[in-house]
Amino acid sequence: MRLKFFSLLLVLTGIISSCGGNEPRLIIFTYDGLRWQELYTGADSSLVGNPRYVDNPDVMKAKYWRDTPEERRSILLPFTWSYIESNGYMLGNRLKGSQFQVANSMSFSYPGYRYYTSRTMKERRLRSV
Repeated sequence: MRLKFFSLLLVLTGIISSCGGNEPRLIIFTYDGLRWQELYTGADSSLVGNPRYVDNPDVMKAKYWRDTPEERRSILLPFTWSYIESNGYMLGNRLKGSQFQVANSMSFSYPGYRYYTSRTMKERRLRSV
């Protein structure tokens, strides 16, 4: 999975850089389905150590549990916290008052993605499966 992600990132970087010119470019990273808690505070103690959610809680704790939220988030999402944070903008940390909420009538993210990538909306009712 990591190899596919970084291969895609490399291809996209090549495409963007070959477009020519020195105009600024915007790359948007989104994590659909990722809870903001994991992004900003790392592994959740109520999940990582619970056998209802993970096969081997001891292994998960050893791999992802650390004393501070900053350590936990860095071990869980190393690229985000070693590169994106220092070279981009991080939005949505509710602990710091940066709250984003799905605001469409369908209560899922696709309509929002469609709008900010194409600036068009379809108001027909979509269903999330």
